Amino acid sequence: MNNTNNNTNICFVFSQQTLDIAIDEWVEERSESSPAKKEAFMITKAALPWFMRHLNQSGSIYMFSAEDMKNEIESWKKAQFTAFPKRKKRIEETCDLLISFFESDLIETHKMTVHA
Repeated sequence: MNNTNNNTNICFVFSQQTLDIAIDEWVEERSESSPAKKEAFMITKAALPWFMRHLNQSGSIYMFSAEDMKNEIESWKKAQFTAFPKRKKRIEETCDLLISFFESDLIETHKMTVHA
């Protein structure tokens, strides 16, 4: 789904169950192809619920645009830098991996997007 960078009309729409399945598959796939980074992938999975709360997404269905996701990643990253100034490299990597997750083919595979 790497066309997210070029298409600002993509909206994410999915359930918690679908999100859980997709993130588990993403971590598994990424860990198999880059075993040395497994810890970073697991941290990204652990950070995902915190990011969803930052997006004020707490219902049974999550909905937000690709543009909102990227803007809010930057906002969340800045807040994390303030709260955890000694963890900047880890925070930067986790935010990059969250974007990578939302831009992965698994998002399309699990029908987690709507093209508006």
